[in-house]
Amino acid sequence: MGIEEATSLNIAILPDNRVTGLAISASQIVSVGYPTEFVLDQETFIPHTTVFQAHFPKQNIPIVLERVASIAEHQAPFNLTLAERSISLDTFLWWNFLRSRVLQNLHDKVVKATNPLRQSLVLPHLVRVTGMTEEDRHDMTEFGSLKIGPRFSPHITITKLSDPKDANDALLRSGLYRKESFGVAKIIVGQLGSNGTVNGVIRAFDLEG
Repeated sequence: MGIEEATSLNIAILPDNRVTGLAISASQIVSVGYPTEFVLDQETFIPHTTVFQAHFPKQNIPIVLERVASIAEHQAPFNLTLAERSISLDTFLWWNFLRSRVLQNLHDKVVKATNPLRQSLVLPHLVRVTGMTEEDRHDMTEFGSLKIGPRFSPHITITKLSDPKDANDALLRSGLYRKESFGVAKIIVGQLGSNGTVNGVIRAFDLEG
């Protein structure tokens, strides 16, 4: 299947306006002091928490939207809390969520409903990744993505640093120290950009269950 016949989607939840503002501010603060690959904003690098990202044949996109809509229809709104910060893969600055059974269940439902629709396609950028663990290779083969099921690690990515040596200082500079909670009322299907970013919202679905 040619690249023009498939597209990468990020099925995600968006934080409320307050937490969105905090994430964007942290991303801007870090980018002032250190070279970064992107800076969060409201339109082209949208703060989000990935539920499942994958590469789908374009002909299956309407079915993906239908299945996410059905999940949203039966999912009640819920609350999440952000807490600790961390560096992932040497350069990604993460703002991590406290463990949530509701979010884990939502992830599991979305993966089960949409994973077959990718028809064995793998996210293009993963094909070039080296040094994968056996668990990574399993996820890539079975789901075309990483950190699936028990390995799901919900977070908001604040930015990707250009130089790993800046990671620890940038983490301190980010200013994300307090626990922050917000209510989740929507799930979106967005355009997946480089470094796992969301570059636009295709459809948003209210949680109604």
